[in-house]
Amino acid sequence: ERVMELITTDDVYKVMWTQQVSPYMPPANITSPISARINIILPFFTEDLGDFLPNVRNKAFGAIEKPDSITLHLAGYKASEIDTIEASKEKFPLMLSVTTVVVLAIVAILLRSAFVPIRLLLTLIFPMAATFGLAVLVYQKGILDWTGISAFSAPEAAAFYWDIPIFAFVVLLGLALDYDVFIISRIAEFREKGYRNEAAIVLGLYETGPVITAAGVIMALSFAALMTLKSAAAHQTGWLLISSVLIDTFIVRSLIVPCVMAFADTIGWWPRHVPTDNLMDIHGSRAENVGSTQYGTTNPY
Repeated sequence: ERVMELITTDDVYKVMWTQQVSPYMPPANITSPISARINIILPFFTEDLGDFLPNVRNKAFGAIEKPDSITLHLAGYKASEIDTIEASKEKFPLMLSVTTVVVLAIVAILLRSAFVPIRLLLTLIFPMAATFGLAVLVYQKGILDWTGISAFSAPEAAAFYWDIPIFAFVVLLGLALDYDVFIISRIAEFREKGYRNEAAIVLGLYETGPVITAAGVIMALSFAALMTLKSAAAHQTGWLLISSVLIDTFIVRSLIVPCVMAFADTIGWWPRHVPTDNLMDIHGSRAENVGSTQYGTTNPY
Protein backbone atom coordinates (compact mmCIF):
# COMPACT_ATOMS: atom_id res chain seq x y z
CA GLU A 1 0.00 0.00 0.00
CA ARG A 2 2.82 2.41 0.83
CA VAL A 3 4.50 1.66 -2.50
CA MET A 4 1.28 2.29 -4.40
CA GLU A 5 0.79 5.52 -2.50
CA LEU A 6 4.29 6.74 -3.39
CA ILE A 7 4.11 5.92 -7.12
CA THR A 8 0.69 7.53 -7.23
CA THR A 9 1.58 10.81 -5.48
CA ASP A 10 5.33 11.24 -6.02
CA ASP A 11 6.57 11.86 -9.56
CA VAL A 12 10.10 10.68 -8.77
CA TYR A 13 8.89 7.30 -7.51
CA LYS A 14 6.53 7.06 -10.48
CA VAL A 15 9.38 7.58 -12.97
CA MET A 16 11.69 5.12 -11.19
CA TRP A 17 8.96 2.50 -11.00
CA THR A 18 8.05 2.92 -14.67
CA GLN A 19 11.65 2.71 -15.90
CA GLN A 20 12.98 -0.06 -13.66
CA VAL A 21 10.03 -2.23 -12.65
CA SER A 22 6.83 -2.08 -14.70
CA PRO A 23 4.66 0.45 -16.49
CA TYR A 24 2.69 2.58 -14.05
CA MET A 25 -1.04 1.99 -13.83
CA PRO A 26 -3.49 3.60 -11.41
CA PRO A 27 -4.58 1.15 -8.69
CA ALA A 28 -8.13 1.06 -10.06
CA ASN A 29 -6.88 -0.22 -13.44
CA ILE A 30 -4.64 -3.00 -12.13
CA THR A 31 -5.95 -6.33 -13.38
CA SER A 32 -2.75 -8.43 -13.29
CA PRO A 33 0.07 -8.95 -10.80
CA ILE A 34 2.64 -6.15 -10.47
CA SER A 35 6.39 -6.70 -10.65
CA ALA A 36 8.49 -5.76 -7.65
CA ARG A 37 12.21 -5.15 -7.66
CA ILE A 38 14.42 -5.69 -4.61
CA ASN A 39 18.05 -4.56 -4.69
CA ILE A 40 20.56 -6.59 -2.67
CA ILE A 41 24.09 -5.24 -2.35
CA LEU A 42 26.62 -8.02 -2.96
CA PRO A 43 30.40 -8.07 -3.46
CA PHE A 44 31.07 -6.91 -7.03
CA PHE A 45 33.56 -9.59 -8.04
CA THR A 46 34.04 -12.68 -5.96
CA GLU A 47 34.43 -16.36 -6.72
CA ASP A 48 31.80 -17.24 -4.11
CA LEU A 49 29.00 -15.77 -6.21
CA GLY A 50 29.34 -18.66 -8.62
CA ASP A 51 27.80 -20.95 -5.97
CA PHE A 52 25.72 -18.27 -4.30
CA LEU A 53 23.46 -17.54 -7.26
CA PRO A 54 22.42 -21.16 -7.98
CA ASN A 55 21.78 -21.70 -4.25
CA VAL A 56 19.51 -18.67 -4.10
CA ARG A 57 17.56 -19.71 -7.17
CA ASN A 58 17.29 -23.42 -6.40
CA LYS A 59 17.04 -23.44 -2.60
CA ALA A 60 16.08 -20.04 -1.22
CA PHE A 61 13.41 -19.33 -3.82
CA GLY A 62 11.97 -22.79 -3.36
CA ALA A 63 11.68 -22.30 0.41
CA ILE A 64 9.72 -19.04 0.12
CA GLU A 65 5.99 -19.38 0.57
CA LYS A 66 4.25 -17.34 -2.11
CA PRO A 67 1.16 -17.41 -4.27
CA ASP A 68 1.39 -19.18 -7.60
CA SER A 69 0.88 -15.88 -9.37
CA ILE A 70 4.24 -14.60 -8.12
CA THR A 71 7.45 -15.59 -9.89
CA LEU A 72 10.83 -14.84 -8.38
CA HIS A 73 13.88 -13.89 -10.48
CA LEU A 74 17.43 -13.02 -9.52
CA ALA A 75 19.01 -10.53 -11.90
CA GLY A 76 21.57 -7.75 -11.96
CA TYR A 77 25.00 -7.19 -13.48
CA LYS A 78 26.84 -9.99 -11.69
CA ALA A 79 23.96 -12.44 -12.04
CA SER A 80 23.74 -11.72 -15.76
CA GLU A 81 27.49 -12.13 -16.15
CA ILE A 82 27.54 -15.49 -14.40
CA ASP A 83 24.52 -16.64 -16.41
CA THR A 84 26.33 -15.65 -19.61
CA ILE A 85 29.47 -17.51 -18.56
CA GLU A 86 27.54 -20.67 -17.72
CA ALA A 87 25.53 -20.53 -20.95
CA SER A 88 28.73 -20.01 -22.97
CA LYS A 89 30.46 -22.94 -21.27
CA GLU A 90 27.46 -25.13 -21.98
CA LYS A 91 27.34 -24.20 -25.67
CA PHE A 92 31.10 -24.11 -26.28
CA PRO A 93 31.57 -27.88 -26.91
CA LEU A 94 28.74 -27.79 -29.44
CA MET A 95 30.22 -24.72 -31.14
CA LEU A 96 33.65 -26.35 -31.22
CA SER A 97 32.32 -29.57 -32.73
CA VAL A 98 30.04 -27.99 -35.30
CA THR A 99 32.64 -25.43 -36.42
CA THR A 100 35.36 -28.05 -36.81
CA VAL A 101 33.12 -30.51 -38.69
CA VAL A 102 31.79 -27.84 -41.06
CA VAL A 103 35.26 -26.47 -41.82
CA LEU A 104 36.74 -29.92 -42.45
CA ALA A 105 33.77 -30.83 -44.64
CA ILE A 106 34.40 -27.75 -46.77
CA VAL A 107 38.08 -28.75 -47.06
CA ALA A 108 37.05 -32.27 -48.11
CA ILE A 109 34.85 -30.86 -50.86
CA LEU A 110 37.54 -28.40 -51.98
CA LEU A 111 40.27 -31.03 -52.22
CA ARG A 112 37.94 -33.87 -53.28
CA SER A 113 39.38 -36.16 -50.64
CA ALA A 114 37.87 -37.91 -47.64
CA PHE A 115 41.20 -38.47 -45.88
CA VAL A 116 42.91 -35.11 -46.30
CA PRO A 117 40.64 -33.50 -43.65
CA ILE A 118 41.71 -36.23 -41.23
CA ARG A 119 45.34 -35.38 -41.91
CA LEU A 120 44.48 -31.71 -41.57
CA LEU A 121 42.91 -32.37 -38.19
CA LEU A 122 46.30 -33.57 -36.96
CA THR A 123 47.86 -30.29 -38.09
CA LEU A 124 45.21 -28.42 -36.06
CA ILE A 125 45.72 -30.26 -32.79
CA PHE A 126 49.39 -29.32 -32.41
CA PRO A 127 49.16 -25.52 -32.93
CA MET A 128 45.99 -25.28 -30.81
CA ALA A 129 47.55 -27.22 -27.93
CA ALA A 130 50.85 -25.33 -28.19
CA THR A 131 49.17 -21.92 -28.39
CA PHE A 132 46.88 -22.37 -25.40
CA GLY A 133 49.58 -24.22 -23.47
CA LEU A 134 52.04 -21.35 -23.86
CA ALA A 135 49.34 -18.86 -22.89
CA VAL A 136 48.61 -20.80 -19.69
CA LEU A 137 52.31 -20.83 -18.81
CA VAL A 138 52.57 -17.06 -19.35
CA TYR A 139 49.31 -15.74 -17.92
CA GLN A 140 48.48 -18.35 -15.27
CA LYS A 141 51.87 -19.73 -14.23
CA GLY A 142 53.69 -16.42 -14.74
CA ILE A 143 56.86 -17.84 -16.31
CA LEU A 144 57.65 -14.44 -17.86
CA ASP A 145 56.89 -12.30 -14.81
CA TRP A 146 60.63 -11.86 -14.29
CA THR A 147 60.76 -9.63 -17.38
CA GLY A 148 58.75 -6.94 -15.62
CA ILE A 149 56.82 -6.28 -18.85
CA SER A 150 53.10 -6.05 -18.12
CA ALA A 151 52.14 -7.49 -21.52
CA PHE A 152 53.99 -10.72 -20.65
CA SER A 153 53.04 -10.90 -16.98
CA ALA A 154 50.20 -12.76 -15.31
CA PRO A 155 47.33 -10.58 -14.02
CA GLU A 156 46.60 -10.38 -10.30
CA ALA A 157 43.95 -13.10 -10.57
CA ALA A 158 46.42 -15.32 -12.54
CA ALA A 159 43.65 -16.35 -14.87
CA PHE A 160 42.24 -15.77 -18.34
CA TYR A 161 39.25 -13.62 -18.99
CA TRP A 162 36.49 -16.16 -19.49
CA ASP A 163 35.47 -15.12 -23.00
CA ILE A 164 38.95 -14.91 -24.55
CA PRO A 165 39.51 -18.68 -25.11
CA ILE A 166 36.07 -18.98 -26.72
CA PHE A 167 36.67 -16.02 -29.00
CA ALA A 168 40.24 -17.06 -29.73
CA PHE A 169 39.32 -20.62 -30.71
CA VAL A 170 37.30 -19.48 -33.72
CA VAL A 171 40.03 -17.08 -34.87
CA LEU A 172 42.84 -19.58 -34.26
CA LEU A 173 40.96 -22.24 -36.20
CA GLY A 174 40.88 -19.96 -39.22
CA LEU A 175 44.52 -18.95 -38.80
CA ALA A 176 45.63 -22.58 -38.48
CA LEU A 177 43.66 -23.72 -41.51
CA ASP A 178 44.27 -21.04 -44.10
CA TYR A 179 48.01 -21.65 -44.59
CA ASP A 180 47.57 -25.42 -44.33
CA VAL A 181 44.88 -25.43 -47.03
CA PHE A 182 47.09 -23.23 -49.21
CA ILE A 183 50.00 -25.67 -48.93
CA ILE A 184 47.99 -28.88 -49.22
CA SER A 185 46.11 -27.63 -52.27
CA ARG A 186 49.45 -26.98 -54.00
CA ILE A 187 50.71 -30.42 -52.97
CA ALA A 188 47.54 -31.93 -54.42
CA GLU A 189 48.06 -30.08 -57.70
CA PHE A 190 51.61 -31.40 -58.09
CA ARG A 191 50.55 -34.91 -57.07
CA GLU A 192 47.76 -34.86 -59.64
CA LYS A 193 50.22 -33.79 -62.35
CA GLY A 194 52.14 -37.02 -61.79
CA TYR A 195 54.81 -36.10 -59.27
CA ARG A 196 55.81 -38.51 -56.55
CA ASN A 197 54.31 -37.79 -53.15
CA GLU A 198 57.62 -36.65 -51.66
CA ALA A 199 58.38 -34.52 -54.71
CA ALA A 200 54.93 -32.94 -54.60
CA ILE A 201 55.43 -32.04 -50.93
CA VAL A 202 58.83 -30.46 -51.61
CA LEU A 203 57.53 -28.50 -54.60
CA GLY A 204 54.42 -27.42 -52.71
CA LEU A 205 56.52 -26.05 -49.86
CA TYR A 206 58.89 -24.38 -52.31
CA GLU A 207 56.06 -22.68 -54.18
CA THR A 208 54.16 -21.43 -51.11
CA GLY A 209 56.96 -20.94 -48.57
CA PRO A 210 58.01 -17.33 -49.24
CA VAL A 211 54.44 -16.05 -49.52
CA ILE A 212 53.24 -17.79 -46.37
CA THR A 213 56.29 -16.71 -44.38
CA ALA A 214 55.86 -13.08 -45.40
CA ALA A 215 52.12 -13.18 -44.70
CA GLY A 216 52.65 -14.79 -41.29
CA VAL A 217 55.24 -12.23 -40.21
CA ILE A 218 53.06 -9.33 -41.36
CA MET A 219 50.04 -10.72 -39.53
CA ALA A 220 52.05 -11.29 -36.33
CA LEU A 221 53.34 -7.72 -36.44
CA SER A 222 49.79 -6.46 -36.87
CA PHE A 223 48.56 -8.45 -33.88
CA ALA A 224 51.52 -7.15 -31.86
CA ALA A 225 49.71 -3.82 -31.62
CA LEU A 226 47.42 -5.43 -29.05
CA MET A 227 50.38 -5.94 -26.74
CA THR A 228 50.93 -2.18 -26.51
CA LEU A 229 47.52 -1.55 -24.93
CA LYS A 230 47.09 -1.20 -21.19
CA SER A 231 44.59 -4.03 -20.94
CA ALA A 232 45.19 -7.56 -19.69
CA ALA A 233 42.44 -8.85 -21.99
CA ALA A 234 44.16 -7.27 -25.00
CA HIS A 235 47.50 -8.76 -23.94
CA GLN A 236 46.04 -12.25 -23.64
CA THR A 237 44.24 -11.97 -26.98
CA GLY A 238 47.34 -10.61 -28.69
CA TRP A 239 49.55 -13.37 -27.27
CA LEU A 240 47.19 -16.08 -28.50
CA LEU A 241 46.98 -14.63 -32.00
CA ILE A 242 50.71 -13.89 -32.36
CA SER A 243 51.89 -17.25 -31.03
CA SER A 244 49.36 -19.10 -33.18
CA VAL A 245 50.48 -17.34 -36.37
CA LEU A 246 54.19 -17.86 -35.68
CA ILE A 247 53.77 -21.52 -34.71
CA ASP A 248 51.69 -22.19 -37.79
CA THR A 249 54.06 -20.29 -40.08
CA PHE A 250 57.41 -21.67 -38.93
CA ILE A 251 56.63 -25.05 -37.33
CA VAL A 252 53.39 -26.45 -38.68
CA ARG A 253 54.02 -25.37 -42.29
CA SER A 254 57.66 -26.47 -42.30
CA LEU A 255 57.51 -29.67 -40.26
CA ILE A 256 54.05 -30.94 -39.29
CA VAL A 257 52.28 -30.64 -42.66
CA PRO A 258 55.06 -32.36 -44.68
CA CYS A 259 55.26 -35.21 -42.14
CA VAL A 260 51.51 -35.74 -42.10
CA MET A 261 51.19 -35.57 -45.89
CA ALA A 262 54.00 -38.10 -46.37
CA PHE A 263 51.90 -40.97 -44.99
CA ALA A 264 49.50 -43.17 -46.96
CA ASP A 265 50.03 -41.60 -50.36
CA THR A 266 47.46 -43.24 -52.65
CA ILE A 267 44.67 -44.01 -50.19
CA GLY A 268 45.25 -40.67 -48.51
CA TRP A 269 43.84 -38.84 -51.56
CA TRP A 270 40.79 -41.10 -52.00
CA PRO A 271 38.39 -40.67 -53.78
CA ARG A 272 40.48 -38.15 -55.74
CA HIS A 273 42.40 -39.88 -58.50
CA VAL A 274 46.16 -39.44 -58.44
CA PRO A 275 48.67 -41.13 -60.76
CA THR A 276 50.41 -44.20 -59.40
CA ASP A 277 52.72 -45.22 -62.28
CA ASN A 278 55.59 -43.53 -64.10
CA LEU A 279 55.79 -40.70 -61.57
CA MET A 280 58.12 -37.70 -61.81
CA ASP A 281 60.75 -36.50 -59.39
CA ILE A 282 61.18 -32.83 -58.43
CA HIS A 283 63.10 -32.22 -61.66
CA GLY A 284 60.28 -33.59 -63.80
CA SER A 285 62.12 -36.79 -64.72
CA ARG A 286 60.02 -39.93 -65.06
CA ALA A 287 60.67 -42.96 -62.88
CA GLU A 288 62.27 -45.07 -65.58
CA ASN A 289 64.66 -42.23 -66.44
CA VAL A 290 65.76 -41.47 -62.89
CA GLY A 291 69.37 -42.50 -62.51
CA SER A 292 71.13 -43.73 -59.44
CA THR A 293 72.82 -41.38 -57.06
CA GLN A 294 76.50 -41.49 -56.22
CA TYR A 295 75.63 -43.81 -53.35
CA GLY A 296 73.96 -46.34 -55.65
CA THR A 297 70.37 -45.69 -54.51
CA THR A 298 67.50 -44.23 -56.47
CA ASN A 299 66.65 -40.62 -55.71
CA PRO A 300 63.23 -40.67 -53.99
CA TYR A 301 62.48 -37.13 -55.16
